[in-house]
Amino acid sequence: MRSLCFASVAIQLVASVLLAGCGGGSSGDGPSLVPAPGDLVASSSTVVNSVTGANSVLKLRYRMVAVGGGLTEANALLFAPGGTPPSDGWPLVVWAHGTTGIADACAPSRDFTLTDPNVVSALLAAGFAVLAPDYEGLDAPGVHPYYIRTSHANSVLQAVKAAQAVQAKNGVKLSKAWSIVGHSQGGNVALGAAQYADQLNPDLPLRAVAALAPGSDLALTTDFALDTIDALEAVGEIDRAAEILFYLQFNGTFVAQGMRVANPTLDLGRLFGERMRPLLDAALTDPDCNSLRNVVLADVVAFVQSGGSVASYPGLRRDWAAASDVRLLLEANRVGSEKLAPPVLLVQGSDDAQVPVAATQALAQTMLEKGSTVIMREVPGGTHDSIVVDQLPEVIAFLKERL
Repeated sequence: MRSLCFASVAIQLVASVLLAGCGGGSSGDGPSLVPAPGDLVASSSTVVNSVTGANSVLKLRYRMVAVGGGLTEANALLFAPGGTPPSDGWPLVVWAHGTTGIADACAPSRDFTLTDPNVVSALLAAGFAVLAPDYEGLDAPGVHPYYIRTSHANSVLQAVKAAQAVQAKNGVKLSKAWSIVGHSQGGNVALGAAQYADQLNPDLPLRAVAALAPGSDLALTTDFALDTIDALEAVGEIDRAAEILFYLQFNGTFVAQGMRVANPTLDLGRLFGERMRPLLDAALTDPDCNSLRNVVLADVVAFVQSGGSVASYPGLRRDWAAASDVRLLLEANRVGSEKLAPPVLLVQGSDDAQVPVAATQALAQTMLEKGSTVIMREVPGGTHDSIVVDQLPEVIAFLKERL
């Protein structure tokens, strides 16, 4: 699971206008005569062996607004628990997965072990139906717009509409109210979806948001990470410094591609040093969602073992966010910058090598200043992945209170 954030201002404005039209479209009986966001294109039963406790699993293909405007298609999995649903239907939770990659092979609907199936199993056991979107561009047209806020939001909100449309045809009774849980990139997705949730019909209210180790302000995250690398290297903790460096470079390849989707004229080469430039496009065709990781890791290790300073690795430049076009992208895709209607639970481990705890503390402070209701849980010794399992009981309790 990984992290990070972006979109051009013009594209953001177009996408926001289109997103505002989410209330139209299908009546729930299938695709409308005029294609619209949230239309259900197809649904089929499937099996996900890595998840336990599902009475049924449906794969949905639905329409959503593309980051560049117009409509595209995306996938989601809808898991229903066993037993008899409450009178108003199973309470619905969206699971927003962390980074799997940006190649089509990295779509969780293809291989759910790429995300965290234990989260879905636990939610099912707690009596929730779970909707798990792939996001735009994963096993779908185009390149995944990694950390582009409106794309993240549309992937979720229009999946929620499609799930409501499918239930009558497949005997899955869902509540109208819903919540969202996201980890890492998925935490960013959850906060982005919350920002635009009022674009759904009023009878589909978002009740709660749980964001675990969420990627937020990417420039600030990079600054914190580089400061930590410098401090660790100064005291001889080279392995820890190299681990943080690896994630900065690895996630940076996805961020760069997401930025290029939002602004096709952006020259990615000027953001990176010579070691990383040849690896950027490998993210687009990673055949198993692990090859790129291994290549980047091997290059970082080789550089350090050859005597190179961790802080001087010629990858993501320290001044990458200084250019005006990059700053515009960052600002247009910032999460937490507006008051959110539902309450938000933020969970962050103190020993996270991917999302610095200081970045999430800054996010919480900004959200509170904007008037959002925020509960911040900092887990001493918690890592990027450990908090997902360790804090899941608290997350489920938080959701149950509000659903």
